[in-house]
Amino acid sequence: MKSWRDSYEHCLERKSHLLIIYDQLEMDFLQKYLKQSNYMWIGLNFTSLTRTWTWVDGSPLHSERFSIKGPDKENSCAATKGNTLYSAACSSALRWACQY
Repeated sequence: MKSWRDSYEHCLERKSHLLIIYDQLEMDFLQKYLKQSNYMWIGLNFTSLTRTWTWVDGSPLHSERFSIKGPDKENSCAATKGNTLYSAACSSALRWACQY
């Protein structure tokens, strides 16, 4: 259980990054194999400079694929639970997974 930033750095130290979910197939895979019962950080945060949700690889969140439940505001990071993406305070301590 770590903050989004600490989770992000943990992955970087292992030459990986927080999960990026590109499409519904990947979301379905996560739901099926991770069997999430708790919230989990993913590699998406609200960038105050552009006022958009941005993945850790720099690509924007495509709102036609996914929507975020909760506020779009500074210091918000995204977590997933089940088949849904949520806005959460980046300082919250949650589980995470790295993607290689």
